[in-house]
Amino acid sequence: MEKLKILKSSTLYDLKKSVRSNLDRYRQGTFEDYFKDETLTMSIDIEYSPEEFKELIPPKSAELYDIENTLIIGRALGNLTPYEARDERLWAYITHTVGLEYARKRWQIPENDNDAVNYILSHIFATSKRHVERDNAISRLWWLFHLCNRADDIPLELALKVFLYRSDVRANIVERPSTSQSLPLFGAILTKLIESFEGEQTLFERQTFRSFIKEINTLGGFILLDCLSRSKVSEMLDEVIFNKLQISKV
Repeated sequence: MEKLKILKSSTLYDLKKSVRSNLDRYRQGTFEDYFKDETLTMSIDIEYSPEEFKELIPPKSAELYDIENTLIIGRALGNLTPYEARDERLWAYITHTVGLEYARKRWQIPENDNDAVNYILSHIFATSKRHVERDNAISRLWWLFHLCNRADDIPLELALKVFLYRSDVRANIVERPSTSQSLPLFGAILTKLIESFEGEQTLFERQTFRSFIKEINTLGGFILLDCLSRSKVSEMLDEVIFNKLQISKV
C-alpha cells in the first residue's frame, strides 16, 4: 500500500495545454518519465494499492467488462468520499499513471488529432461534473460503484447489471442529482428496474423511462422524497407506473 497522489493544479493546467504535443504518449507511450519529477504531484491521506489497477480488464469485442471493472475500482478506491471523488486532479493523476493502459483501451483514441484532443479531455481528464461522473475512464467506474453500493439491500453485482443495462436509462438517472443522490428514491427506482429487468423490460424502453422520470420529477417538486421511507417511495412509483403511465406489466 502507498499514499495516493493527486496532480498539483499547475501540473493539471500544463497537461491540459499540452495534450496535442503529448498525443504519442496517450496513444502508445507512458508518462513515467514525466512523473519522475515529484514536485508535479502531492500525496493525500488515502492509501491504495497500484497493483489493483493491473486487474482492470480491457474490452474484448463487444464485451466491455464494466461490471467487473467497477468492482475492481470499488475495492481499490472504495474509501474515497464523494467530495474527494469530484477532484479532477485525483482522476487525472490516475489516468496518466496506473490507469492509462486501461483508459486508452476502453476509450480508444481517434486517429484524427483534433478529435483525439477532445476525446482525451473527456476521458483522461474530467473538466466538468458530467465528465467526472460519466466520462473519465476511471472516475465513472467509481461513481457507478458509489451509487449502486448505497442500496445495501440489493446485491451489488445485480444492481450494477441492471444499472448498466441501458445507457439511456443510466444517463437519465445520473444527470438528475435529485434522483441519483436521494437514497430512498434511487433505491426504489433501482428496485423497479430490477423487477422490469426480470419481467417484460418495459421500463427500459427509451420513451417509457423518460416519461417515468418526468413524472418522478413532478413528484419531487412538491414532496420531500428524502424524508419518506423506501417502501412509501416505492408505493408512489407504483402509482406512477400503473396509473399515470398505465403500464400493465413492467
